[in-house]
Amino acid sequence: MSKSRKCLLLLNVGTPDSPEKSDVRRYLTQFLNDKRVIDLPWLGRKILVNGIIIPFRVNTSVKIYSELWAKHGRILDTLTQRLTMKLQKHFEGDLAVKYAMRYGNPSMDKAFDEIKEEGYDELILFPLFPQYAMSTTQTCLEEAHRLIKKKGVKLRTEIVPSFFNDELFVEGIAKQAKTQFDIEAYDHILFSYHGLPNRHLRKAHKNIGYSSNTIEGCSCEKRLEGFKIGCYKAECYETSRLLAKELNISEKNYTVAFQSRLSKDWLKPFSDVTVTELAKQGAKKALVFTPSFTIDCLETLNEIGEEYAEEFYKAGGKQLDLVPCLNDSDEMVKLADSLLKNVVSE
Repeated sequence: MSKSRKCLLLLNVGTPDSPEKSDVRRYLTQFLNDKRVIDLPWLGRKILVNGIIIPFRVNTSVKIYSELWAKHGRILDTLTQRLTMKLQKHFEGDLAVKYAMRYGNPSMDKAFDEIKEEGYDELILFPLFPQYAMSTTQTCLEEAHRLIKKKGVKLRTEIVPSFFNDELFVEGIAKQAKTQFDIEAYDHILFSYHGLPNRHLRKAHKNIGYSSNTIEGCSCEKRLEGFKIGCYKAECYETSRLLAKELNISEKNYTVAFQSRLSKDWLKPFSDVTVTELAKQGAKKALVFTPSFTIDCLETLNEIGEEYAEEFYKAGGKQLDLVPCLNDSDEMVKLADSLLKNVVSE
């Protein structure tokens, strides 16, 4: 019997092809029109996104992406490609490794054309998001299944689950911090996660049978419920508790906050407000972790490393450092290897 041919497909959100206005507009149009990102009725979403958000945000986004490109290039794509190559070397001939972006290039559409043409027996989908959210994991998986059906791809499909509380994930981030920073030298630690609209959390609570559909009345930051698909907020706080334990950080010395909001009705506390408050309260040195990202990108390097750092300094802070994501590190490879062993058939 011939050996089964397997393919591992890494999935991430995406990035524009360049910081040129046309490329940024194209990317934002595809991204923000996704019903899993802005979950409004079709007409309301089209009016809001194409008539208000993009026209008012595109020039600002071009400026931000230009700053990112000047220092780091197309960093999300570069680091994901490096991780893909490193995993391919690690797995040798056991499976092929590819990567695709939910929005932009390399596209999922092209990836599934290649997968069909190359004739694999088994496909492992690996969303590179530690915590589950409808605007990241869910939309990537739904698009994958749509393309499988559309293109008539015949193979067995497995999914790498969320890994927010995986021991190797926590240890990997901790190692990134301990090898580069003296953690005890910082006045405060911030765990900053990508924000979500509160309505996403309300939907999640309803879907998992939570007794309260409100965000204000929930206790997700205090405990992790044992649901198959849980609450993003609860998973973020659980990751933070595990990291704090691994790094011996007391509860009073760290804060969990959420960044990248589009409105006030998003998960709180907000990271930008938090860094300002920390400085005003006397913190001179702050260390920031971004545990909802496995690959460094605009939101980590620019938003935290540049914008929030500047706000911290304006409010009296002296030093704000950013712990790198796992990226293409040996720790990320070990994590991927471990996660795959739990889902790949023999």
